[in-house]
Amino acid sequence: AENPTAPFSTRYVGGEFDATALLRCKAAGDAEYGDCPAGILRMEDNQASIAIKSPLGKQFTINFMKGYVNATDGEVEARLDGDTWIVRRDNGEVYEVPLAAIEGD
Repeated sequence: AENPTAPFSTRYVGGEFDATALLRCKAAGDAEYGDCPAGILRMEDNQASIAIKSPLGKQFTINFMKGYVNATDGEVEARLDGDTWIVRRDNGEVYEVPLAAIEGD
């Protein structure tokens, strides 16, 4: 069976992701959420860089750092809603990232 989190896996040429996941996501203007594959690189102090394949098939990274959240492509607004980060990109895409994905719990 094909890897549902492709192109991300816990083993890849040149290194390893700590985990992979399917994150809830939607493109600008979409009414319904879908799933976007992600590769998670965890750091100390509950920080992480999460590589994501967008609904439009483009790859970028969201960095969850102490005191801020940013992305490698464009600007993002992020807010914590319970145990889930809601991240909105400047192109209208929305991602839901559970704290467990970042912290590894």
